[in-house]
Order: sequence, then structure tokens, then C-alpha cells
Amino acid sequence: MTSTERIRRKKWLRQAEGYLELIMSFDDRWPLSPSERTKLADAAIERLDCIAHEMKLQSHDLFLRGQAFRLSGRFDQAISCLNQSLEMKSDNVPGYLALGWCHKRTGHLDLAIDALESALELDGEGSIIHYNLACYWSLSNQPHLATFHLTAALDLNPDFRELIANEPDFDPIRTHPEFVAATKVVA
Repeated sequence: MTSTERIRRKKWLRQAEGYLELIMSFDDRWPLSPSERTKLADAAIERLDCIAHEMKLQSHDLFLRGQAFRLSGRFDQAISCLNQSLEMKSDNVPGYLALGWCHKRTGHLDLAIDALESALELDGEGSIIHYNLACYWSLSNQPHLATFHLTAALDLNPDFRELIANEPDFDPIRTHPEFVAATKVVA
């Protein structure tokens, strides 16, 4: 790759990352409408397409492409890109998290759990991994596994406790004795 190609590639990557950052940074306080999210995601994909037209996509490029599809609700396309990215670079914890997130939304909890188990092998201290596994095991009606991972998540990051009451993923096990014991606040 020539220095000019490297510069162009870097420019397009930064632009794509910028569009994705715009989508994610507004999510908490000022969520974008689906059409706004899609417009920004498409702009990111267009920048990544510029790279694809001139050179081979790398793992990070495919990860960003997968994120753009995920953030715009095109989960099957996201899964394809994320799988390709992980085939190239299998130690990408955020890639497995995004893949699990997409599999959950396409109704494949078994694949979502598999993706997060792969992430857990890479980062056993990842509180978000444990929290999401707790959600997925709850939706699979496995209260023991759900509470095991929820307890691990809370041990690693007590701030997750604030999310539990409003997390619909825990509805299937909310009254289960293990879940009640795990979420009880000790005074």
C-alpha cells in the first residue's frame, strides 16, 4: 500500500468512526430517530465502501461496517460483517458483544450466548459481558445461570444494579428465589 493509499484509508476510517460516534453519543440523552440513525450509518458504510473499492477490507473495517448495520437495525447484515471480522481477528471482545446483541434481536439466543461465552473467554472480568449473559440466560429461562452472571456483573460493577428494575430481559425470572436473593439490597 502506498503512502497516498494509507492516507486515504485513514481518512475514510476516521470519517466512518465519526459517523458511528455521532449515533452512539446521542443515544443516552437525545436518541436519534430511526431514519437519522440509518442516514448516519449509511454515511459510515459509504466511507467504508470507499476502502473496499480500493483495497482489501481489514478486520477493523468489517467490525465498523457491522456496527453501522447494527446501529441502523439491519442485524442480518451486521452479523455477516461481524462474523467476517471475527474470522480475521478472533480476540475482539467488542465484536463478540455486538454479534451477541444482533443474534438476540434476530431471535437466536443460543448464538447470542455462544458469542458472549467467546467474549468471556477473552475477558473474564468484563462486567458488561456478564450482565448481557445474565439477560440472555434469563430470556432462555435459566435462572441459575442468569443469577450467576448477574452476581458476577454486580461484583465487578455495582452500577449495573441501577438497570435491573427496568430491564425487561429479567422479567422471565424476576420472581425466582435465586434472582430475588441476588438483587436484594442489603441495608
